[in-house]
Amino acid sequence: MTRQRLVMLSEKSQIFPFRLDHSAFEGIDVDIDDVRIDSRGEAIEAVQDADVVMTGFSLDAELISAMKRARGVCIFGHGFDKVDVDAATRSGIIVTNAAYICNWEVANHAAAMILALNRNLVQYDRAMRSGVWDRPAGRPVGPLDGEVAGLIGLGAIGRSLAKRLQPFGLRVVAYDPIAEDWPFREYAVERFNSLHEMLSISDYVSLQVPLNTQTRHMIGDAEFAAMKSSAMFVSCCRGGVVDEAALIRAMEQGEI
Repeated sequence: MTRQRLVMLSEKSQIFPFRLDHSAFEGIDVDIDDVRIDSRGEAIEAVQDADVVMTGFSLDAELISAMKRARGVCIFGHGFDKVDVDAATRSGIIVTNAAYICNWEVANHAAAMILALNRNLVQYDRAMRSGVWDRPAGRPVGPLDGEVAGLIGLGAIGRSLAKRLQPFGLRVVAYDPIAEDWPFREYAVERFNSLHEMLSISDYVSLQVPLNTQTRHMIGDAEFAAMKSSAMFVSCCRGGVVDEAALIRAMEQGEI
């Protein structure tokens, strides 16, 4: 019987290449190939005889059609925007993702951005580097305690972010139409069923949802108009979730 072949596919140019923990596969009758590629042709060649492909590399219909034996694809990341799921489905290939990968790190980054905005750290840093010492220029500074952090998405990242913000005294609220009730209850997050209603009361808005057909440009002109003019907006998800042109208009018009 032919041994199953698992291919770990990554680019040689990747700054932080993925590392496969081979010990996790002990006792499993499988050959593991850690393949670093330089070109698309090398990617096609690498996946041809794979039974399972694990990668953070984008997989379009051409790459998927090159998989002659594959029955599974695992994408390292949240969401499925890096893979042509329809093409995989037509080929009988199951697609999975790493839904919890790096959720703490992303939450840490979002929290850091919120704190930096609250403290006007970037403005003060730029002023100091220009030889300007003007403490009042960064005021007013919100107290955090008693202010509202509105989270769009209460998945793994959103829940981790809520835990990081609550000790500062922030009232954490969230909008997530597909989440069950238990994360709101267990993480002491107030649920809003109306996105615009939540946006209207939030001092800080943090966006953490996957990119798909339902979420593409889910934040646009109407959403920015619903926010407070003093609101601070952080997005730690795929860029396509935000209508960039609408964001620029909102900033130019002083809507956020």
